[in-house]
Amino acid sequence: MRRIYHSLSLFVVGLFLFSTTGAQAQQPLPTFLEGTWWFGMLEEAMLPINLHFDSAKALLYSPMQTDQAMEATDWSFRNDTLRVSYKPLNVRLVMCWDSVQSSFSGTFRQSIYKEPLVMYPADGLFEMSRPQEPQPPYPYVEEDFQVVRKKAGVTLTGTLTLPEGTGPFPAVVLISGSGQQDRNEEIMRHKPFLLIADYLTRNGIAVLRYDDRGVGGSRGEVKTATTLDFADDVESLWKALRKDPRIDKRRVGLLGHSEGGVIAPIVASRNRGVAFVVMLAGPGGTGAEILLEQNERLFQLGGADSVAVALRVRCLDRFFNAMATTAVDDYPAVLQQIVDKECAGMDNETLKAAQLRSGDLMALNQQMQVPWMQTFIRLDNRDYLRKTRCPILAINGSRDSQVVPDNLLKIKAVTDGRAQTVLLPDLNHLMQHCLTGKPSEYGLIEETMSTEVLRIVSEWIISKTAR
Repeated sequence: MRRIYHSLSLFVVGLFLFSTTGAQAQQPLPTFLEGTWWFGMLEEAMLPINLHFDSAKALLYSPMQTDQAMEATDWSFRNDTLRVSYKPLNVRLVMCWDSVQSSFSGTFRQSIYKEPLVMYPADGLFEMSRPQEPQPPYPYVEEDFQVVRKKAGVTLTGTLTLPEGTGPFPAVVLISGSGQQDRNEEIMRHKPFLLIADYLTRNGIAVLRYDDRGVGGSRGEVKTATTLDFADDVESLWKALRKDPRIDKRRVGLLGHSEGGVIAPIVASRNRGVAFVVMLAGPGGTGAEILLEQNERLFQLGGADSVAVALRVRCLDRFFNAMATTAVDDYPAVLQQIVDKECAGMDNETLKAAQLRSGDLMALNQQMQVPWMQTFIRLDNRDYLRKTRCPILAINGSRDSQVVPDNLLKIKAVTDGRAQTVLLPDLNHLMQHCLTGKPSEYGLIEETMSTEVLRIVSEWIISKTAR
């Protein structure tokens, strides 16, 4: 989930920082800054950052993205105020020194994005432990896998893992969440699909995981592509996998995470040969419903009061409904009219908390111009779940703030109870044990995925594919 991060969100901000070089030193360092490291967390963007001062250089790191540093194009420290700029990325930090707390506090800006930032002394670059990440040598076979869809101009590459033995094996295709992700569905240096593939393959299930269009070795149109296009990609992979003589074509299913939990039923609804569907934090209704529920939960977790939360959800709900009869070019005007009407008489603090000020609406309108978002809002997973006749397993975490747990009730209802639903306590959208479910926790949690989820999925697939 990298549009993220991935991820079905109007609230979570995407990734910001990439390495660059070529800056010039601006002034001698104050003595107390020379050689120091500082750490801060961009909560909304889910990114830890480090700042390091060395020989009159101000170096900024985004350790979840790269170990390389960005060197400031200019910086200054005057009257207890630190200003640091990275012009190629339009990034600017303005922070005041607090000698009592020994910290800097202020703001991080990138283009129209702005977020409070507090930085504390650190021992060095922020390090992330990922103890669950599988390490070679593996007790199974790994092979490259490729499908070319010539008419669509799409090439999909991935990795097929095959258990020990001769087969034919049951198999599953792993489908990532929203945004373009690699075959490991890597996010914040977690690699959940690598972990799932390793676990299932060790338990006798072949696994195909692949790079989304435009990532790694895969190619294809991304800018105008929608969930329906990505479903076509998955269908081609599923069909190709069934042709492998080491795979039992009657026992090939689909596992989708987040938006992948929509794509899997789309493919299964039009292919009776799909053996099973696993939905990890998969939506049970429309994209609009998911986004409204997600915004409500995330703003509550962010500390917004009930008035601001209700205001934001009400404005988004009205806008999503209006989109059906509104030309794309008219989205900004319609959104503004809705916000003006709903926010009449509201104070600026409420508008700020609800993120409905002019800059917020500009960012929202930019997202609404994307064909993927327009399609996703209209898509109703109920339409596909009704037509999916194979066994379905749907798992949610009780603290998922992006696809809220109540989606399991929708899945159960629309399948007339055919789907097996499992709600697991204290798990977030990535199926990690967590404290709050905030996306800002994802990268800071060492666990990549609950072993209980891995066990349940493995045992369920084995039970549904037993010969």
